[in-house]
Amino acid sequence: MRLFDAILARWSALMHRSAKRNELDEELRSHLVHRTDDLERSGLSRAEAERQARVEFGGLEHYREEAHAAQGWQWAEALLRDVRFGVRVLKKSPAFTAAAVITLALGIGANTALFTLVREILLGPLPVRAAKRLVVIWDSNPALGLKRVGPSGRDYLDWREQKVHAFEDLFLFEHGTGTVTGNGEPEQVAGLRVTTNFGNFFGIVPVAGRTFLPKEEHARLNLAILSYRYWKRKYQGNPAVCGRSMILNGENYTIIGVLPASFDELFPVDVVVPFDDAWLHRADSDLGVFGRLRPGVRVSEATAEMRAAMARIALQRPERKGFGTVLVPLESVRMEYIRPALLVLQCAVAFILILACANVANLMLSRGMSSRQEMAVRISLGATRKQIVRQSIVESSLLAILGGALALLLAMGSVHLWARYGPTQIPVPNAASEVTLPAVHLGMSEVLFTLAISLGTGILFGLIPPLRLLDGNMQNALKNGGRGTIGEVRGQRTRTVLVVVEGALALLLVVGASLMIKSFARLLSINPGFDPNRLLTLRIKLPEDAAGSKYQDPWKRGAAFHDFLEKVRNLPGVQSAALTEIVPLSQDDMDRGPFSIQEKPESNVTLSADYRDISTGYFETMRIPLLQGRTFAETDDPKHPRVVVIDETLARDYFGTESPLGKHIVLPYGSRIPREVIGVVGAVRDSTLSGAPEATIYFPYMQGPDQTLSMVVRTALPEGSALPAIRNAIWSVDRNQPVFDVRTMSVIMGNVTSAPRIAFILLDILALVAVVLAAIGIYGVTAYNVGQRTQEVGVRLTFGATPNAILYMLVRQATTLTLLGVSAGLLCALVMTRLMSSLLYGVSSTDPVVFLGGSLLVLIVATIACYLPARRVVRVDPLAALRSE
Repeated sequence: MRLFDAILARWSALMHRSAKRNELDEELRSHLVHRTDDLERSGLSRAEAERQARVEFGGLEHYREEAHAAQGWQWAEALLRDVRFGVRVLKKSPAFTAAAVITLALGIGANTALFTLVREILLGPLPVRAAKRLVVIWDSNPALGLKRVGPSGRDYLDWREQKVHAFEDLFLFEHGTGTVTGNGEPEQVAGLRVTTNFGNFFGIVPVAGRTFLPKEEHARLNLAILSYRYWKRKYQGNPAVCGRSMILNGENYTIIGVLPASFDELFPVDVVVPFDDAWLHRADSDLGVFGRLRPGVRVSEATAEMRAAMARIALQRPERKGFGTVLVPLESVRMEYIRPALLVLQCAVAFILILACANVANLMLSRGMSSRQEMAVRISLGATRKQIVRQSIVESSLLAILGGALALLLAMGSVHLWARYGPTQIPVPNAASEVTLPAVHLGMSEVLFTLAISLGTGILFGLIPPLRLLDGNMQNALKNGGRGTIGEVRGQRTRTVLVVVEGALALLLVVGASLMIKSFARLLSINPGFDPNRLLTLRIKLPEDAAGSKYQDPWKRGAAFHDFLEKVRNLPGVQSAALTEIVPLSQDDMDRGPFSIQEKPESNVTLSADYRDISTGYFETMRIPLLQGRTFAETDDPKHPRVVVIDETLARDYFGTESPLGKHIVLPYGSRIPREVIGVVGAVRDSTLSGAPEATIYFPYMQGPDQTLSMVVRTALPEGSALPAIRNAIWSVDRNQPVFDVRTMSVIMGNVTSAPRIAFILLDILALVAVVLAAIGIYGVTAYNVGQRTQEVGVRLTFGATPNAILYMLVRQATTLTLLGVSAGLLCALVMTRLMSSLLYGVSSTDPVVFLGGSLLVLIVATIACYLPARRVVRVDPLAALRSE
């Protein structure tokens, strides 16, 4: 209680210090008057009594200091005095204050914005149970060229039966789509088929209703769970939706629950339905499997156990011989596409912050040198070096706080621009899927981060000037203002180091940005093997799974797709149209399998290629060149011999200089009927622009119609204007057939290049900021240095030196520092740019042209920054220069 009373008393003294000071002064005066009266009564005159009383009391200031010391708030009052003094100093130098605040705002704002992105995208945990222990499990077979292939339902059942100890549980899922009818226009929804441990595996707490029950695993129940987004859009968030029915793929499904909104980050779907036991046993590959590791189990340990399990499975199923598994943490898989770009940018903004700090430190050091005599006077009048350092830190902290406030505004604007124009989804390579990026917003952690950086940088660059300035003979400073003193020499050394650092960092960012520019230009100039202009893509899925569906008959599926295609081809403005199983660069590249060549039975090497089902006119629509033979015709149907077209990659790799026409491809599954090679077409980059084209086999879709195909339409009209007519043409064949996943080829290609494009744009902006900051810093140091040499310039001019000669000398001496920085930056860039290698295409991370061009750019900018203040000094009148101080 006494401690609380003491704190309360001290707080009251601080808050009412003016009143307390007046009370103390009044009390001291009353004591002085009383003592004066006593002395006067003893016989002294009034004037002598007052003098004697003051002598006995001593200085009243001494008592005031003792009273303040008893109150215990001297440090707070001293801090307030320093703050008030710092504010006055900054107000007296608005140009210096504005330059320092803006420089810091650029550095801190960039860091805050990138910190927000990294925290939300890379560091933010998934909103599911034990997210850090979840791993993705793929099949692999290096001999077949299969690195990450989705397992089949049988694989999942085998793994579960093996009871691998490393896993607490396994979860199986399949991405797909479904047709919703009976409520307005037919709609194709993004669907997810899952095992019934779905809710327990992820720890889902539904917004309404429930999830699936384990006992429902072996039943054939038409149950559905809605995503939060679909529930809001379709049912306006009505909580009474549970128990209602919906028509999905022609069958009635009962809605039993609604997922939380956060679950969209993991699976951006509309409807979730369960596997039934019979379907699970016959489900083909390309499914997804997650495993939840037991606490303390490492991925490497689980991988070893799975390797042993696969060996046991191969003994029971010989066709699985040679197959293994790949285990990768789920959080790594989700962001492995964009992580390198964000980490490179995080390094870049750290360099920007260092540049900003170096600039402000240079500004304060130069400004401090100019006020060195003032510091000497303050010390001679009783100020301690501790007080001088504290005042400098307070002043720099004020600048940093102002810069931090402006940085928050810049970061808010940057995050807003990202939310508006940045990607909302990014592809997952080799997974035929995309993940939804979490919403990015500034929160309290970003505010605290900005405050920490601001105060940290304030203390950092606030310490440098006073430590440099006070490390010398202050008597000399009183005599000549510090010109030529030890502190000035050491201050010059500090500024030299900072300029070298600025040049090096600026070069690092310029080289990085130049590499991205060159790489991105190369990436965009790549020929994908087809013409992407005026090309619209859309998907059609026939509900063959629905009970009683006419599309269960494969020939009726083929006839329906044929009718869709003919209707679209006859539309005005449509130049050509075709069907394909997979659209190039759509990330749906999972249909790959083995094959053999009938005419080469002696080969023991297992061959593999991408499979593509297409219609007639596909190569013409995509403008893929025909190199040999012919393409498919309408007669290539089930009534005629099986035929295939191969691409030039397969022809080159497996046939060499021999013509493949007339040879036969045999697939190891199904009927094993030999298929004659009737043509060779150009290679297409199906999965990525930066990779080499994969060997591909094209099949006529009519010889084995699938239920889902994509339509590619080349139009003479803008793609968007042709879409309504295309939809109506398809609905004229089947009114209940939805059209979905409508995208232009330019959008698809943009998704493929999204990560390098993000790095390209942001790194270029950061490089521009770095060059500007470096130019400002070099200009400021050069301006101060040549200003200190004004008298020297006057002397040289008086004794006959020409202005051009002096100008050349000043610029050469100043640019020498930048040359040192560029040299150091080149050495650092040789190491640092290797971190960018995964983002580059067709460009070496040590490209000599880029390094030379970046060096020249930084040197040119630095030369201009040095030239401007030097030119101003040599134009000064010699007499005025000689009189300058």
